Amino acid sequence: SLALVDTQRGLDSSKISKKTAIFETLKIFIASGNEEYSKQELEKLVIENGAECVQNADVSDIVIAGNTNFHVLSLINSGKYNILSFQYFLDCVKEKDLLDIEPRYTIHITDVARQEVMEYIDDWGDSYTKLVSEERLAEVLLYIDCQSMCLYILCKKVLKKMTLDNRNKEYYRKLVSEHAERYFDNHIPGMLFFKVIAYFDQDTKMMLTRLGTPLTAGWIKKKKSWDKLELLSIRFKSEGGLIRETPTEDITHVVFNKQDFCRLEELTKTFRR
Repeated sequence: SLALVDTQRGLDSSKISKKTAIFETLKIFIASGNEEYSKQELEKLVIENGAECVQNADVSDIVIAGNTNFHVLSLINSGKYNILSFQYFLDCVKEKDLLDIEPRYTIHITDVARQEVMEYIDDWGDSYTKLVSEERLAEVLLYIDCQSMCLYILCKKVLKKMTLDNRNKEYYRKLVSEHAERYFDNHIPGMLFFKVIAYFDQDTKMMLTRLGTPLTAGWIKKKKSWDKLELLSIRFKSEGGLIRETPTEDITHVVFNKQDFCRLEELTKTFRR
């Protein structure tokens, strides 16, 4: 007689109650369990937390694996699937939220998914947008080689001091620069704009302040333009760039709205004085 193997046998969900909607609308395939959680136990958690439990990686949104058995290896070798550690799934349940995918959770991801992930974390799994806890920082440091680790810790401490003490920003930047030259030939990882001092054009912001909030088509267009520039400035600072609020001689770059070329002539005159 024929029988289904474990990877094809689904869990009877008729008596399982939904507890949360963490994974609602998602189809999750549990490829394997491990010594701590069996495949069936993980599948039960899938259903309890709102997802549909499927038995085929081709129709799934997420593939979760515990032990790397023969079946998981075949999925990895195909190169088609994003396969995450069962720990990602457990952490989502613990936090009651769908967490960002980080290197520590990945068993295998496609090149497309890797590019998307690198938009919000650095090469070591440290988030650009979330505050880091001591516990999480310790995990991140495990991924960093010795030289990078020394500078990474230093940069974290220095950037914290820069936040607390605006008066001595120049001193701290010089300190980081000296260590960067000692340990790195090119640039500090994660600080692409460290040597750039920029002025972000304030004309649109000042105009919006004067106008208030009339909600006209012109105002909305200006507001949208300023929001883009503001988001760009946040990304610029997150990569180590320094922003001057007023024109100064040490500014290396001037940033303005590319759709507002009428400002180009005035800005050119300002920075030629």
